[in-house]
Amino acid sequence: MSDSPSMYLCVDCGGSKTAAAIATKDGTVVGRGLGGPSNYTDVGLAKFVQSFSDAVANAYKAALGSGDAPELPLNSGVLQAAWIGVSGVDSPAAVAALTGALAPLLALPPSAPRLLVANDTHLLASPLRLHSDVSTAVVAIAGTGSIAVSFKLQEDGSLQELGRVGGWGWLLGDEGSGFYVGREAVREILTRADRAALTGEPAAPSTLRDKVFEIFEIENPYDVFSVIYAADPIPGIGATPAAKPILDKERKHRMAGLAPVVFECAFVEKDELALTVLQSSAGALARQISAMLKTENDASPAANAVLASSSILCLGGSLVSQEGYQNLLKEELAKFGHVFRYMQYVDDVTGLGAAGIASSA
Repeated sequence: MSDSPSMYLCVDCGGSKTAAAIATKDGTVVGRGLGGPSNYTDVGLAKFVQSFSDAVANAYKAALGSGDAPELPLNSGVLQAAWIGVSGVDSPAAVAALTGALAPLLALPPSAPRLLVANDTHLLASPLRLHSDVSTAVVAIAGTGSIAVSFKLQEDGSLQELGRVGGWGWLLGDEGSGFYVGREAVREILTRADRAALTGEPAAPSTLRDKVFEIFEIENPYDVFSVIYAADPIPGIGATPAAKPILDKERKHRMAGLAPVVFECAFVEKDELALTVLQSSAGALARQISAMLKTENDASPAANAVLASSSILCLGGSLVSQEGYQNLLKEELAKFGHVFRYMQYVDDVTGLGAAGIASSA
């Protein structure tokens, strides 16, 4: 390692683990490492530094290819630059505090472009650094919850957050998320049951409806209320012994847990009800993204709105990992007049982040 000083580090600090990757100047990842939880708000500075140090040391050991994991601080010259994304960090004060703590550990100056510390959503915009013909990106995350954030690449290599939409949680938002998909599935089942009662004509057969009935252990559409609105299980006790297994889950997870079933029914079984649900969900996510966009013909666009045709859409989260859902999202965005120059699902956050900071160095 000492003979190859051009090494670039990216660390993703999250609530369940800390992941680090080290890349060379050409973007090749040569080492990866893991550490414990490092959500800054949850664990505090001391625990954060320990988890961070473990992940970086393990990545450095892997890059060396042998020997014990080194202890931090690293020697001067080992790293050329580092990009650190930290969950639970949003305020300038928190960024400044962490930058001051991490700079000596990595033997880097406490400023951009050598050391970048930001919220972990910034890492999902890493593909922006790999395309010289775009300078703005929109990150859309759709897993259990959802959020969309727009960014602009600054001259010093840092990312300026331009705006964000969503991230309000399951009671107030999470459009296009796993929870939203599950809720829309139940709503569509109920809507069709209401229509059947009004018209006197039975609802069309549906594989999705049958599977939801099976999971909820019900035989009538209106019996879903006994599952959806049942109280959350008591921690450490769970539901009563005679209760249905589904009631051992928190209410929001009873809904979100239906998402994989909806996807299977839509893209494997070609179930019409399931496809309708996913089209609606993709439309909701597209509206969230579109709130940060402008078109060529906008008379008075928002000051920080970006143009999709000159931006990259970076996707993160389990739902948007599926090609079928990505295609639905593209179609829904096009209805709003937005076609991104690039669209990429970010499945290797730290690897792409390390390659991205290397390419912009």
